[in-house]
Amino acid sequence: MTQNIGAPPVVGDFYAAPRDVPETPGSLIHAEEFTRKIPTGARAWRILYTTTMGDGSAAVASGLVVAPANNAEPVPVVAWNHGTTGYAQKCAPSL
Repeated sequence: MTQNIGAPPVVGDFYAAPRDVPETPGSLIHAEEFTRKIPTGARAWRILYTTTMGDGSAAVASGLVVAPANNAEPVPVVAWNHGTTGYAQKCAPSL
């Protein structure tokens, strides 16, 4: 099932979310390799995915995923959220 979320402003083609996005939170919409200011020995991707608003409606969010470049073993996952950076689309760290 999808939900129409309207036409948000777009900052580059990567952030052009489809008008109808999956209602399931965590659905991946776009992903591409990210290479700016990544720590040595790591790889990164910027992602666009679905989430929910406070009222439960579908929304789109962006983020960065950073992982060791050459590690075949499972590694711990660290999730970091910033409450004040990225509130406006133009401020997203993935830009």
